[in-house]
Amino acid sequence: MEVLQLGFKTWDDQHHRVPLGPGTHYLGSAKDNTVVIDDLEVGSHHCIIRIDSHGRASVQDSGSSKGIYLDGMPVEQAQLMIGQTLNLGLLAVQVMAPEPSSAQKAERSLESVPLKDGSYSCLIHHQQRALYECERCNSLHCDLCGPSDEGSSMICPHCGHDSKPIDWSGLTMTARDAAVEMIPGSVKKAWSYWEKWQQRRRLSKGED
Repeated sequence: MEVLQLGFKTWDDQHHRVPLGPGTHYLGSAKDNTVVIDDLEVGSHHCIIRIDSHGRASVQDSGSSKGIYLDGMPVEQAQLMIGQTLNLGLLAVQVMAPEPSSAQKAERSLESVPLKDGSYSCLIHHQQRALYECERCNSLHCDLCGPSDEGSSMICPHCGHDSKPIDWSGLTMTARDAAVEMIPGSVKKAWSYWEKWQQRRRLSKGED
């Protein structure tokens, strides 16, 4: 199980991404290390990264001559978190989240998007209004996701459970209303101030 990745660029301008899972990982320039880093800044056995079964990571200096630094601070041993920068001497190593799997990427792409009329789209067909909601997994889908048996409820394409129709009959939002609804509150507030300023300006000039 991949927990994190180490990203760095060596002296030859080569970019490297090294995935790490639970266990003990030895970093250094010597060939017997778990992670071999061919760079003059890196000692033969520079440091050790340990990742436990819960995904918690830590780093420990192995007595290197140039030391290790975490977010610019020299350390002998410290907890290692995604987003931090680990320096082996002057070599910067980025601690990154693991690459998502193909299944995770596919799952992320299944998102409903707001439509101009204020309704929401099908998870798969983003141009189509969602007409059904699964009673088990709550996924949104449209007629194109069928088929369904005549006279019976729509079957969820994701989990196979029955889905109930979504009632959009009370929807009265115009395309402009739907767009405004998506604007963050801070922007709406700034826009309101601007409109009031414009109104006061027109009044001061005697405009209708």
